[in-house]
Amino acid sequence: MNRFKCLPGLLPCLNNVFQGGALFEELADELGLIRKPGEPMAWQRHPLAFLVEAADDICYHVMDVEDGFKAGFLAYEELHLLHKPWLTAEQSRKAEEIKDVQRRAEYFRAVTVSTMVVASYAAFPIVQNTRAHGTRVALPARSLIF
Repeated sequence: MNRFKCLPGLLPCLNNVFQGGALFEELADELGLIRKPGEPMAWQRHPLAFLVEAADDICYHVMDVEDGFKAGFLAYEELHLLHKPWLTAEQSRKAEEIKDVQRRAEYFRAVTVSTMVVASYAAFPIVQNTRAHGTRVALPARSLIF
């Protein structure tokens, strides 16, 4: 059974776009992706994919907390306690200057997400394997700060 019978016109188109895999292979080589052993058209994930997944998870979870506050499931005090570990003294002071608690919650979110993403990068160093030279090169942290 053809799993892709609903896409009869799309598959030949994709094959042409990727020139039977040649274009994808060229892109993978350009990105320095490492081939999976024993699989002709498969590569290891790019190291940055793990950081992107971590950032995505962080954003969704922190946003869920903010949504809980906005929906009335969390009191402001609870929201503040959840964000407090990620705030510096200066950021806490700045937050208290924001009179509108909705805006303060948004500020907490921005600071927490930024701090957690940078902390994730520091806790799980992202490295590129440069097999050609047999070395591992760490990606610069400053390229990840947004």
